[in-house]
Amino acid sequence: MACDEHLKVNKQLIASMIRGAKSEPKVRSDGCKTLLVYMLPKVVLGLKRAALDENQNAYEIVEDAVSEWLAARSKPKKPKQRH
Repeated sequence: MACDEHLKVNKQLIASMIRGAKSEPKVRSDGCKTLLVYMLPKVVLGLKRAALDENQNAYEIVEDAVSEWLAARSKPKKPKQRH
C-alpha cells in the first residue's frame, strides 16, 4: 500500500473513532474469541520465552493451562477426613 493510501486509511479510521463508530468484530474461522488478560511483566516475559522454546504460540500455552485448570476444578472434591 502506498504512503498516500495509508494516510487516507488512517484519516478515515481516526474520523470513525472520533464519531464513536464501532468496528465490526473480526470473526475467526476456528470460532476463537479474544480475551484481554493483565499479567505481571515477568509472567508475560516467561510465557513468551516458553512459547519460543516450545515453538508454540503463547495463546496455545495459556489455553492448554486454563483448560487443564478448568478440568481439575470440575472434578468432585474428596471430603476431608476427620480424625
